[in-house]
Amino acid sequence: MLGALKHLESETRQRRNGRPARLDSNEPLVRIVEGEEGTVRELYLQGIYITDGGLPQLESVNGLQRLHLHKAPVTDDGLARLAQFPGLSGLSLGRLDVTDRGLAHLSEFKSLRRLVVEGPRIGTEGVRHIGSLSRLEGLGLSGLGITDAAIAPIGDLENLSLIHISEPTRRTPISDGGVGVKKRGGGGGGGGG
Repeated sequence: MLGALKHLESETRQRRNGRPARLDSNEPLVRIVEGEEGTVRELYLQGIYITDGGLPQLESVNGLQRLHLHKAPVTDDGLARLAQFPGLSGLSLGRLDVTDRGLAHLSEFKSLRRLVVEGPRIGTEGVRHIGSLSRLEGLGLSGLGITDAAIAPIGDLENLSLIHISEPTRRTPISDGGVGVKKRGGGGGGGGG
């Protein structure tokens, strides 16, 4: 599997003709951050290279700790398959076809410490599922239809020391009080005014 990923990484590099890779572009992207002795610590997949059906094959990527999926045709069913990856400590879900129903599978990610969720199809119910991630230390939310009530369970996460909420919209009516849902001694539980 690692050989196939390296081939895709090389292919996307050639397509860019020397231009730097941008994670927020519409171009397909594969980027591998290797660990020791042939392991892969981190994997970025953007575009059409991964689907729900292809996700189980990533289990064979030795040492995978952090996975970033961006603008890929991954759905709620794909997120359920990812829950079977016991070693994932970081997960980034950017502009996927995932809904609140898919985020219910987050409770199965026992070792998750960092999570980024971006997308317009996630709302209050989806964000509430994040409150079950007891080991979560860092959280990024972007472009979501969430409210103060939705992020209240996040404030109960004891290990959460970093939260970033961006792209507020009319669908994201979070007040300063909602962002500062829980104050901790010596650490930032959020922000706000």
